Amino acid sequence: MFTRLSARMRRGGAALVAALLLAGAAVLLPAQPALAHCDSVGGPVVTAARQALAQDDVNLILPYIKAAAETELTAAFGEAREAMKQGGKAAELAEHWFAETAVRLHRQGEGAAYTGLKYDTDFGPALHAAEEAVETGDLHHVVEVLDEALIAQLEAKYHAIIETREAAAKEGTVAANRAAVEAVLAFETYVHAIDEAIKAADHHAEAGGAGHGTAHSTGAIAIKLGDQVLKATALWHGDELMLPLRAVAEAAGATVTWDEPEQAALVTLGERQFKVHPGSAGALTHEERTMVPAAFLLEALGLHHELHGNTLLLSR
Repeated sequence: MFTRLSARMRRGGAALVAALLLAGAAVLLPAQPALAHCDSVGGPVVTAARQALAQDDVNLILPYIKAAAETELTAAFGEAREAMKQGGKAAELAEHWFAETAVRLHRQGEGAAYTGLKYDTDFGPALHAAEEAVETGDLHHVVEVLDEALIAQLEAKYHAIIETREAAAKEGTVAANRAAVEAVLAFETYVHAIDEAIKAADHHAEAGGAGHGTAHSTGAIAIKLGDQVLKATALWHGDELMLPLRAVAEAAGATVTWDEPEQAALVTLGERQFKVHPGSAGALTHEERTMVPAAFLLEALGLHHELHGNTLLLSR
């Protein structure tokens, strides 16, 4: 049965990945461009910043930030260009400072905190294929890479079901049966998450896309802090990533209580303490959960973060 299923997947895999691409879905989380990618010294934002300085044309970098930040970046551009006239080390420092400023403002527009430029980071073949497609206008390689990755994941998770069920049949222990159940749940959760990503992307597009402040879509996200992994639902509100306040705060070790007089959630983490009123700090209620902009919440908790696909990596 496994062989026949694998063959069907191989025949239909490209069509599924193409559907994901056309729907604008990133597998498991309908999202913006990879936030961590924008931190890379070889990424599009830093590259555009350097080109702008080299060609004395600020318009080459302005498209990478929100309109509200244009004045700040333009002023920084002028200062950097002036400093670069000194040449040598001063020019290098000015270029680096301007690149950092551009990345900071870019991430601010995405609702993310700036945690420094990243060096020697490889984001894998899918992103390289996506960059290649942008340059060549050909999606073929992107479909190939994602098709291969998707089939590999499905086959691995499905094969785990077969192996654990066979082991459970032989051993008959609770532990063996538990492993079989977990394998089934892992497979079904993965398939469901892909389906939800497609539906969310469709909803996102119908609602007006990422550029409209009232549009929103949801998707599964894994939040990792040390050895702890939290499965949660993230929300894209316009172009801003929102996270569930209580789930993330408690995962970080904070306590969340309700301040009745002020009608606000009180978050306490050691000496850190802050309040979130529904509707303040960009917070909103979604399916009876208080969702808060990721940049605000993680900064308030003293956490650095990087978003890789459907995984949010947190560090103190």
